[in-house]
Amino acid sequence: MSGPPAAGLPATLMRGGTRKAVFLHSRHLPTDSRERDRWLARLLGSPDPGARQLDGLGGAHALTSRVVLVGRSLRDDCDVDVLFGSVDPRSGALDWSGGEADLVAAAGVFALLEGLHPVTEGVSRVRVWHGATRGRVDALVPVREGRVLEDGAFLEEGVPFGSAEIRLEFLDPDDGGRGGSLLPSGAVSDRIEVPGLGEVVLSVLGGGWPAVFVRSASLGLNGRETLAALAQERRLRSRAQAILQAVDSRFGASRGQVQAALPSAGAPTLIWVAPPAAYRSTSGAEVVAGDVDLLARAWSDGQVVAAAGAGVSVAIGVAAALPGTLVNEIARTLPGVPTRIGHPAGPAAVGAELASRDGQWRVDKVVLSHGARRLMSGVVHCPPASFPRPA
Repeated sequence: MSGPPAAGLPATLMRGGTRKAVFLHSRHLPTDSRERDRWLARLLGSPDPGARQLDGLGGAHALTSRVVLVGRSLRDDCDVDVLFGSVDPRSGALDWSGGEADLVAAAGVFALLEGLHPVTEGVSRVRVWHGATRGRVDALVPVREGRVLEDGAFLEEGVPFGSAEIRLEFLDPDDGGRGGSLLPSGAVSDRIEVPGLGEVVLSVLGGGWPAVFVRSASLGLNGRETLAALAQERRLRSRAQAILQAVDSRFGASRGQVQAALPSAGAPTLIWVAPPAAYRSTSGAEVVAGDVDLLARAWSDGQVVAAAGAGVSVAIGVAAALPGTLVNEIARTLPGVPTRIGHPAGPAAVGAELASRDGQWRVDKVVLSHGARRLMSGVVHCPPASFPRPA
């Protein structure tokens, strides 16, 4: 079509995991990507020099200014094609490279609610083609008496209310579409000299979820610290940066694939782990040692990660399933069973299936769960002048 109708456009505001987004049918939008992006930016209230997005549906930050486009798949092995977009509030530029695992759960629910895929009693499997990662994710959505379940008792960190549990299966997710070796250093465990810390044992993970894992004790921590306590740790920043710089210097200089997998700007994430222990979550809840298989805290982009997203959780789950990594040695995980990760905000379970082929480890499947539900359904409006005009 040439542009949305002046009367408005059907849209649904949905939560998936710890994120929200405006969901739209891709068939309702312009086929020209530039016209489409310009209209979507205007819908969310951008471009806006003040970055407040007061005249749109955006949340005044790229993390809370999101759109998801869903349509019937053009592929035989998938049911729906999905694009996840983030709008820069100031410029209005759209970034379609996001790999939002949280919102994939919501996309599965949306596809069933909107009739893009038939509902199957018990569990409906929606095969999602993730346009950004060029990979398939299966969303397993619970159904009862022909109705998609959105309410339930499933809880996840950062979300105060329960919802139905949507199981996600990432098939052949080894590089997440971004390339790079799963073990860029060539070993499951390494020892490197870090200025000010001495010799540090660590495991380096590449591929789609680049991360550097160390023991909490290497940072002078016990792994149970609250976010407030970590904010008061004056030496944490310098120690975290020293480890990441040492990794980049050691492996980046000698192995080109490490430099590609672990770029200096913004990656990788530093994750420190410790054996299971009781701790208090950010909500004040007591987490007992028996509810987790290991404790984990993360550092990214110069600060402690408050709510670990899917990327951090998947990296931990993969490292826990990979024999010989320090995460595998610490985690109390049985083969084939998801790893229960003790994040600051509470436990989260992630399962990973790996296989060794020709001497190289590959990730065959990653399994995790998110909650998802509709927040609002209706019609969205934009000023008529912003609609794309027919050619």
